[in-house]
Amino acid sequence: MGASKSILLSAVLLIFAATAIGMAVNPFRGRSRIDLHRNYAPPKAVPVAPGLPTRPAVPAGATQPASEPGTSGASRTTPSAHVAHEFQELAYEEVAALLADPLTQIHMYIFLDARNDDAYRAGHIPGAIQCDYWRGDVPQVVDRAMAAEKIIVYCNGGACEDSLHVCRELLRYGVPQGNIYLYAHGWEEWVRRSAEIEQAQP
Repeated sequence: MGASKSILLSAVLLIFAATAIGMAVNPFRGRSRIDLHRNYAPPKAVPVAPGLPTRPAVPAGATQPASEPGTSGASRTTPSAHVAHEFQELAYEEVAALLADPLTQIHMYIFLDARNDDAYRAGHIPGAIQCDYWRGDVPQVVDRAMAAEKIIVYCNGGACEDSLHVCRELLRYGVPQGNIYLYAHGWEEWVRRSAEIEQAQP
């Protein structure tokens, strides 16, 4: 009985010592460190369930529908005060700096374009991945978002809230809130101020 207690005590002390050493070394491991606040087992991505609202048909030549289900019917692309939200907002200068950052080239920073097919094909921030909330694209980008340090999400800007829907859906799938950034002024500001525009192949 005494031998069993001695073995058990040794095992507990060994586990405690290994944990203490690991915690002490973790902050110095750079990008490979373990984030103690991150959920490393997010919910499994599942297809969007039937019955969720769908995007209304887009008239020929339009880049966004006039309104989405549950909105007042006012134009979603009319500049207005941003709705309250829980995400970090980026200004144009910050977005441009992140786009030029070498970490974007190795996909540590990723850009998500929450607009529809026609708008995305007509022009988007270079390298941005299309992520149409209304089509159910979010589960397809969850793995890439979990691997990134910063996820910059945008749509048209103004009254457009599609980017906010995408941000909240990423959060629901376990992407850390601190990694999600909203470019609220979106495409309308970007196309006015930047020459860096990429068009999708037809």
